[in-house]
Amino acid sequence: MILADQMKEVKRLDQIRIKNEQAVPREVLQGRLRKSYEKLLNNLSNQNKMAVDYCRKVFDMATEYLERGIEVYDVEELAEMLRGYYEAMSDDPFAKKILMAVCEALEDRDMEDGGMIEVSNMVGTRTICRYCGKKAATQLCDMPKHTVITGLRRSLVKTCDNPMCLDCATRFRGFELCPDCVKELAGSLQKEEETR
Repeated sequence: MILADQMKEVKRLDQIRIKNEQAVPREVLQGRLRKSYEKLLNNLSNQNKMAVDYCRKVFDMATEYLERGIEVYDVEELAEMLRGYYEAMSDDPFAKKILMAVCEALEDRDMEDGGMIEVSNMVGTRTICRYCGKKAATQLCDMPKHTVITGLRRSLVKTCDNPMCLDCATRFRGFELCPDCVKELAGSLQKEEETR
């Protein structure tokens, strides 16, 4: 039984319980109607337990899939593994949605930029700093410039990548920025303050 059907049954039994408790005095429910009332409460409790157990089963499958998928980087292998996990529950939108979310998380992890702005801090030692023209460029500017869409849920942020030495670089929130981008950023911040 899929989760939606289980929850409908829980709701149906709970509505019967509420109606009985509102329409029939408690002493009658605990007296003359005791057996049928207890049977209803047991059915409700069992149905609740089945729904909770089913949810646990789905989450256990998702956790197991995630743990196994952490070591798998091939998208086709991940998709094949996913089919093995949700095929038994493919009729249930709840189970499918949970497992697909795990699959998407694993796919996003494998984006070229690691799911974040990829920062390449090292360049060849033969490159000279673009700004001072004296020292070796050991850094590339990390300022995001534009986003390239590489798939349905994949995007790659391209950075400025101007080569510079450590002395010409400005560190800002863990990023190294070139003098051009610092100037551009300062201008943007100034315009923003003027419009307030």
